[in-house]
Amino acid sequence: MEGLVGGAEVAIRTGRLLPGYQELSEGVNAPVRGIAATDNGEISVIAKKVGSRVLAVELICAAYGRAAGLPIPEPLILIDEKHQFHFGSADTGHPSLAHFVNAEDASLIKTLSEWPGLVAAACFDELVVNPDRHDGNLLYDGESFTLIDHDLCLPHGMQPESTFGPEGANILLKILIDSIPTDELSKRRALKEIEAWIADKSDISMDGASLALNGACTPDTQNQLLSFIKARLIKLADLLNDKVKPEQRRLEY
Repeated sequence: MEGLVGGAEVAIRTGRLLPGYQELSEGVNAPVRGIAATDNGEISVIAKKVGSRVLAVELICAAYGRAAGLPIPEPLILIDEKHQFHFGSADTGHPSLAHFVNAEDASLIKTLSEWPGLVAAACFDELVVNPDRHDGNLLYDGESFTLIDHDLCLPHGMQPESTFGPEGANILLKILIDSIPTDELSKRRALKEIEAWIADKSDISMDGASLALNGACTPDTQNQLLSFIKARLIKLADLLNDKVKPEQRRLEY
């Protein structure tokens, strides 16, 4: 299963998680740090053993986010010595200067509110319905932020047009909204930036991610997840408008 599949935008490496990896924490999906062997050479990875649907969710979110220009580590599909699937991410480095963002750190939250990538990251989390951008899956190295862990995204059974709630569940969107001045012009500008981000994403191809998942999950799961993203992107401007300007329906420009 080793190799490189997919187009340039969402090429997904596959490979083998080599024995000798180190456990990083406990739990059902406890991550490990180790080395993966691929046709393109060995790479240091963070990997976790997951079920087929979670593997698909993680892979599709990472592939789409990277194709959209977001700072997400390279995703990989890995198989261990017991022939079990793992979702892998290219390791940011060990030791690494990156550390988890603390939601109680006011100075860091202020830095996040001024981050040029905040609009894109908030839109992305709304698109994939990420309720879990907590202290453990947002990294900061003193200069830039990195988004990791998307296993709770794309919830099963949710309709693409459904509101992502409760209020404040999208942590990055809350930070963005709190940073927007309350005057009408500022809100209009924020909505224009949001709509510009959405418009740019309509032609992202996910063929590479879909091809990479062949054999790792069912075609029905692939189709359901990819169809959800496509359908939700169409509704995203309305959904975000209602959160940025809950007192008024989406403006027509």
